[in-house]
Amino acid sequence: MAEQKYAGVGHVVQVIGPVLDVQFESGHLPAIYNAVRITSEGYNVPTLLDIIAEVQQHLGEGRVRAVRWSRSKAWYAG
Repeated sequence: MAEQKYAGVGHVVQVIGPVLDVQFESGHLPAIYNAVRITSEGYNVPTLLDIIAEVQQHLGEGRVRAVRWSRSKAWYAG
């Protein structure tokens, strides 16, 4: 199976424990089981974020639900 490269940009809209809902432009959703990377690039935050999550479900209206692979204390700091 060929590796897919996806360069879409989304925004985290909801966090429930290790589950993330991410909003993308309509028609630019990553495929289910693909990894998404969440970073804090461009934001002034005390601790940098670099989180990998796997897309589990397409929710409709440009949203996906993903589960975080890595644990980060900064994620819970708000």
